[in-house]
Amino acid sequence: MRRRANAASRRLTPAIEASMAAAAQTLGAMRDRAAQPPTVHLGMPDFRRDAGRTSAEPER
Repeated sequence: MRRRANAASRRLTPAIEASMAAAAQTLGAMRDRAAQPPTVHLGMPDFRRDAGRTSAEPER
């Protein structure tokens, strides 16, 4: 009985290794995605950059 269990575990080892490698790859992709900014740029202008002063001296 013990020999059968050992033989079965040896056959599963490559499958488990492949599964672990796929899981590591998926986790890496998820971490990369999480590191990206959460907003989507829609091509609209950034008003903060464009709303600067138009004259060098402020009005008094």
